[in-house]
Amino acid sequence: MIDQIYLEHPDVIVLTNILPDPINTYLAPYRGGIVDSINGKKIHTLDELSQTLAEPAERFVIDMIGDGPPLVLDPKQIEAARERIQQRYNVVREQNLQEQPTAKPPEAPDSKTKI
Repeated sequence: MIDQIYLEHPDVIVLTNILPDPINTYLAPYRGGIVDSINGKKIHTLDELSQTLAEPAERFVIDMIGDGPPLVLDPKQIEAARERIQQRYNVVREQNLQEQPTAKPPEAPDSKTKI
């Protein structure tokens, strides 16, 4: 299943970094995990992830691909920790979902140009 993950998940969302805070001390085992669904809704893209986490919910149950228990987050605790985490780690923007332009390769010098 993992070798064809892109079929269900055009954006493979991997939990790569966890900023240390009392709210997430238990999350270390989830590092490197791939998000499959939140509250039973399949997550295919970063936009869907952002939209789903913005929806009101009593809790977010995040299922990762593979074995293991889901990651469960309380939105009230998230909101309470948000400013503290942003200040502690100098987080200017919480998310950046805009596509980044790809770098253009350097142009070859024109054969007529004198160097």
